[in-house]
Amino acid sequence: MRSEWATRIAQQLRIDEPLLRSALSKAAKERRGEITTRPELIGRAAKPVERRLIRMLAEAQGFRQELAKHLQDAHLYHGLETEKIFAALVIANLSGQPLQAAEVGAVLEERDRRLLFEILFEEANEPTWEEAMSCIEALQHRQAEQELADVQRSIEANPAAPEMRGLLEKKTGIDAPASRSEVTVKTLSHPNCSG
Repeated sequence: MRSEWATRIAQQLRIDEPLLRSALSKAAKERRGEITTRPELIGRAAKPVERRLIRMLAEAQGFRQELAKHLQDAHLYHGLETEKIFAALVIANLSGQPLQAAEVGAVLEERDRRLLFEILFEEANEPTWEEAMSCIEALQHRQAEQELADVQRSIEANPAAPEMRGLLEKKTGIDAPASRSEVTVKTLSHPNCSG
């Protein structure tokens, strides 16, 4: 029973199972109610849309460069958990040289390198440009939602009148495209690019 729980917990937390068992055993021997692990040993989960776009940047022969240009021009990967992976792949694709996953992985930190190779070894369907555009729209929508939340927090801080007016104008400017984007994402979204 403990073995099943350890396996399940390790999979969900993306921790190496023997490492988890060792930490649990040590915590039990020391009669501690919690275990701690080093952050560099814990894998990071990337959202499905990020995973799919990373895979496309690495493998979509027909449109990798165009996809990299879209992502770069709109700064869509900035602030994402996978930002460093995207940056390395975008640079590699825009260089015009053939993309080598090992070379891209070599410039990444260990955690990012592990995540990159985990994504590249996942089973996936052949990428299409339509799916890429659906993923881009999902990222644009997420970016607009984040910007709107930031503006809303600034408004709630109750700034002086001139600043408040600027914030309200900015909020109105974000609201319209965000609502149009929501309709587009809901109607055109590819299953691999939701969220």
